[in-house]
Amino acid sequence: MWVYIPLHRDGTDGQATVFWSLKPSGFNSKAVTLEDIGPFNGSVVFLSGQSDTTINITVKADDIPEVNETVTLSLDRVTLENQILKSGYTSRDLIILENDDPGGIFEFSSASRGPYVIKEGDSVELHIIRSRGALVKQFLHYRVEPRDSSEFYGNTGVLEFKPGEREIVITLLARLDGIPELDEHYWVVLTSHGERESKLGHAVVVNITILKNDDPHGIIEFVTDDLIVMINESKGDDTYSEPRVVRVQEGETADFTVLRNGSVDVACTVQYATQDGEATAREGDFVPIEKGETVVFVVGSKEQSISVFVNEDDIPETVERFYVLLSNSTAYSQVRILRHRGHFGSVSVAWQLFQNDSALQTGQEFYETSGTVNFMDGEGAKPIILHAFPDKIPEFNEFYVLKLVNISGGFPGPGGQLARTNLQVTVMIPFNDDPFGVFILDPECLEREVAEDVLSGDDMSYITNFTILRQQGAFGDVRVGWEILSSEFTAGLPPMIDFLLVGIFPSTVHLQPHLRRHHSGTDALYFSGLEGAFGTVNPKYHPSQNNSISNFTFSAWVMPSANTNGFVIAKDDGNGSIYYGVKIQINESHVTLSLHYKTVGSNATYIAKTTVKKYLEENVWLHLLIILDDGIIEFYLDGNALPRGIKSLKGEAITDGPGTLRIGAGMNGSDRFTGLMQDVRSYERKLTLEEIYELHAMPAKSDLHPVSGYLEFRQGETNKSFIISARDDNEEEGEELFVLKLVSVYGGARISEKKSTARLIIQKSDNANGLFGFTGTCIPEIAEEGSTISCVVERTRGALDYVHVFYTISQIESNGINYLVDDFANANGTIIFLPWQRSEVLNIYVLDDDIPELSEYFRVTLVSAIPGDGKLGSTPTSGASIDPEKEVTEITVKASDHPYGLLQFSTGLPPQPEDTMTLPASSVPHITVQEEDGEARLLVVRAQGLLGRVAAEFRTVSLTAFSPEDYQSVTGTLEFQPGERYKYISINITDNFMPELEKSFKVELLNLEGG
Repeated sequence: MWVYIPLHRDGTDGQATVFWSLKPSGFNSKAVTLEDIGPFNGSVVFLSGQSDTTINITVKADDIPEVNETVTLSLDRVTLENQILKSGYTSRDLIILENDDPGGIFEFSSASRGPYVIKEGDSVELHIIRSRGALVKQFLHYRVEPRDSSEFYGNTGVLEFKPGEREIVITLLARLDGIPELDEHYWVVLTSHGERESKLGHAVVVNITILKNDDPHGIIEFVTDDLIVMINESKGDDTYSEPRVVRVQEGETADFTVLRNGSVDVACTVQYATQDGEATAREGDFVPIEKGETVVFVVGSKEQSISVFVNEDDIPETVERFYVLLSNSTAYSQVRILRHRGHFGSVSVAWQLFQNDSALQTGQEFYETSGTVNFMDGEGAKPIILHAFPDKIPEFNEFYVLKLVNISGGFPGPGGQLARTNLQVTVMIPFNDDPFGVFILDPECLEREVAEDVLSGDDMSYITNFTILRQQGAFGDVRVGWEILSSEFTAGLPPMIDFLLVGIFPSTVHLQPHLRRHHSGTDALYFSGLEGAFGTVNPKYHPSQNNSISNFTFSAWVMPSANTNGFVIAKDDGNGSIYYGVKIQINESHVTLSLHYKTVGSNATYIAKTTVKKYLEENVWLHLLIILDDGIIEFYLDGNALPRGIKSLKGEAITDGPGTLRIGAGMNGSDRFTGLMQDVRSYERKLTLEEIYELHAMPAKSDLHPVSGYLEFRQGETNKSFIISARDDNEEEGEELFVLKLVSVYGGARISEKKSTARLIIQKSDNANGLFGFTGTCIPEIAEEGSTISCVVERTRGALDYVHVFYTISQIESNGINYLVDDFANANGTIIFLPWQRSEVLNIYVLDDDIPELSEYFRVTLVSAIPGDGKLGSTPTSGASIDPEKEVTEITVKASDHPYGLLQFSTGLPPQPEDTMTLPASSVPHITVQEEDGEARLLVVRAQGLLGRVAAEFRTVSLTAFSPEDYQSVTGTLEFQPGERYKYISINITDNFMPELEKSFKVELLNLEGG
C-alpha cells in the first residue's frame, strides 16, 4: 500500500528540491528492512509558485508475522540557499501496525483432534500448537464441557505461551470415581484468555467419550458379615427451618419444605402435625395431620417436603391461619435382616440389644431396646430401625450388640429357623454431645463498652473483660483463639486453620511472647533451624478438599533470621514427593517467596515464585500472603501485591492426600526455616482486598490492646476471662464499633455458631464532637438599646454530629452577678452546630425598654454543649465541651432613657411619689393665661430617671408679648435633688387695662447640669 505524507512550503518563490530519508527506530529497529517499507531515501521538487507536495512511501505486504515497527521520516536538506527547513517540523514517525498474526494462531495439533474414546482411569494427552507468529506472550483458557462436570483431573486451566514457545501439552485424566455410569460425552474447548486476545484456528474443540463403567446395570449381593452399624445419639447443630408463611387459596395444597442444617452424616427423623389457628380442622378448613406423622432424612439428605390440603367450603372468610409444627427430631440407623432360601409363610424374628452381655432395659440409651420383625409371605428382607436416645450428656464411643434371639411362625412345616452365623451386629454410638466442649462467649459480655478517656489513673473504665464459657463436656486440654475485627466484618473473616494453634511442637521450638507483634496476643514461636526444630499438624486439621485444593489464602507473619532459606509450611506424602509448601529466602536486599506444589493428575513438582527488592531491618515482622483462585496464584508482601507476583497454576488444582504437614520445615524435615513465626493461617477461600487489608492492617490495633489471643482450658475448666484495654491516642474520635469473634479451636472442642461474636464499643474521645468557645470580643463590644450584638462561637477539635451549645447572659453588678436579666430578647438559648460546621454567629438582641438605666455590663457565658446523639462520653471532654479559656465574653449596654432625668414642661398635675414614671413629652406644651390672673405658674417635671442632683437654668423669651408691658421677664435656676420629680416657675403677668389681642412669649430651659 502507498502512504502519502504531505509536505508544505511557506513562500513559493523559486524551485526547491528537498531531500528526505527513512530510518528504522524503536525497540525492534533491526527488524525493519526494504522488504517492509521503501524507499529509504529520496527527494521531492517544489516548482516555483508551488506550496504543497507529497512524499510517497510504499508499505510492502510480506506475509511475515510482525509486531509494531517504527520508522522515522526526516527532511535532511534543501538545494537552494534561500530555502531552509523549518525547525521542529523536519521529522515524523511512521508506525507499521502489527500484522500477519504476531501472537500466533492456536488450535489442537492434527494428532490431538480426536475424537477420543477412553475408559475411566485413562488419560488423554492434548497438544496445543501455535502457528504463524510467536513474538509475544499469549494466554489461552481450556475447559472441559459441560462445565459442571468433574470427570477429569485438570478439567480447566490457563495456558501461558511465552515468546517463541510453539507447543504446550496438557493431560486430562479421567477420574476413577466408583460411580456407575453409561457412556458420557465431553468436549475440550479452547478460548482466549487475558487482555490481549489470542486468535484461534479451526480445531479448537476435541470430543472425548468415557465408556460406561462401574457396572451400571448393577451387582446383586447379600449383606456381608462383621457388620458395624454407627448411629449418632445427638445431631449436634441439626436445626430446622425458622417459621415461614405459605399463602394458599381454598381448594389448593399448602406445600412446606423442611430444611435440615448441620451434619448429614447420619439418618434422622422429625415428627410433624397441624395445629388450629383462625382456620380449624374441626370446621373443615383443612385436612388435619395428627401428631406422630414422620419425615425421614436419610444419610446425605438436607430437605424433605410435607403437604396439607386446604378445603373449599364456599363460605366468605377473611385471611385465616393454621400452623404446622415440627417436633421430636431423632437420629436413627437401620440394620437389614435377610431371609435366605424360601420365602413362604409369615415368621416373626425377635431381637435384643446388649451391652457387656447384659440386655438393655427399655429407654436405656435407645428408645427401643428389643422388638419383633415380621416377615410376610414372600418378603426377603426387613429392617430393624434403632433410635438412639438423645440425653445431652457428653460421651465417648459406646458399643452395643444387636442379636437375633428367637423366631416363630411359618406354616406348614417346622417354621422358620435362625442361621448358625450372622446373628449379631455391633452397634456403635460415636462420641456425642461434645465431650471436649463447645465454646461460647458469656451472654453477659456480648456487648461491651470501653472508654478511651479517663479522669484519673484510678479510673478503670478503659479496661473491659470478656469471658469464654466451655459448655457440654470438659474433657481434655483445649485451646481457643479470638480476634478483634472492624465493624464491617460482623461475620468475621472466612473459616481458617490456625497452624500455630493446632500444631504440635518439640521443646526445641521456643515460645517467645515478648517478641510477638505488640498489639497481638497469639503465640510467637522461634524456629532455630536445628535438626528436628519444626512442628507437625494432626491430619484432622489438614486443609484438604476432597484430595485437591483449588482455592485458599495462606497468611503468615514471620521475622526471618539473616539469610534464611526454608519452608514456612510444607506437606509431603512420605515417599519423596511434596503436595504443597511455602518457602521464603532472604538476603540483605531481596526477599523471594515461592509456592511449591504438585497438580492433580501430574507427578511433577512445580514452583511459582517471585522476588522483590527489600532491605530488611532487624526485628521487623514481614506479612506473607499467597492466594490461589481459579488457577491463578497471587503473591502479597506486607499487604501489597508484589510486582510480577501473578502466576498461573500448572493444572486444575493442587493435589492432596495422606501425608505429613510440617511447620518450619520442608519434605522429610529438610530446608528448615530460621526465625520467628506468628499467626500462620490457611483460609478456605480467596480473601477480598478489603479482607486482606483487615488481616494485614488490623485497624483495631490503633484503638485496642490486645486484638488477638489464645485461651487454654485444662481438663475440667469451664470458663476463662481476658481483658482488653483502649489506647489513649489524643485523636478526636467518635464512637467506634469493633467485633470480637472466636475464630479457632484445638483439642476436639468446637465453637458454637451462636454467641461466638461480641460487639465492642469504644466511647467517643478527645472532644470528638468539638471544643466550643468565643473567638474574641463581640461586635460591637459597647452597644445601645435596640441594637444587635454579634458574637462568633468557634468549634475546634472534633466536628462530628449535631451539637447544641447552651448559653446564658448575666449582669455584672457591684455586689455580684445577677442571673435574672431582662435587657435582651434572647438572654439565654441554644446555638446549633451542624456536623463538620466550625463556627456559628450568636446574635444578641438588646431590648429598647424605655427604662432609665446607667451603662450596664453583661457577661455572655457558654454553659454546656450536648451532642446530637445524646452521648456525653466517658469524661466531660470526650464528646462536646466548652473551652474554659474561651467560655466567657463581656458586653456593655450604654446608659439609656435618661437615668438622671429629662426636664420638661408639663400642663398636667404634678407627679406624686406613688405615680409611675413620667414619660418623655411627645409635643411642646402650650398654656394660656388671663391678664387678670396676674401670674403664670409653669410646672417643670423630671421625666424618666431620678438619679442624682440635676440643675438647669431657665429664662423668658419674648415673641409677640414683651416685658415689662405684657409680663415681667425672669431668669433663674431650678435644682432637683435625687428623687425630686417637679418644680414650678412663676412669671408675673402685667394687667394694664388696655384692650389687646392674644400675645405670646416662651420659657426656655437651658444649661443642664448633672442630667
